[in-house]
Amino acid sequence: GVAAAYLLAVALLAAGLWVLAGPGFWVAGLAAMTAHLGWQVRNLDADDPAMALRLFKSNRDAGLLLTAGLVLDRLVA
Repeated sequence: GVAAAYLLAVALLAAGLWVLAGPGFWVAGLAAMTAHLGWQVRNLDADDPAMALRLFKSNRDAGLLLTAGLVLDRLVA
């Protein structure tokens, strides 16, 4: 379900960024995003629509964590 989709997304992002940029600070952003997605999976309750919506909206934070790593990588490079 959700965990498998997140795992696939993180794996594809990691592979693509590794090929594009090699090792760098973007890894920290991806790790933070991965931790955030793990938190979402742990807290997901399909019987609680309000929580599901809150978790869905927190995907913005996941994207910001990845973006922060990408920006840091670019600034340091």
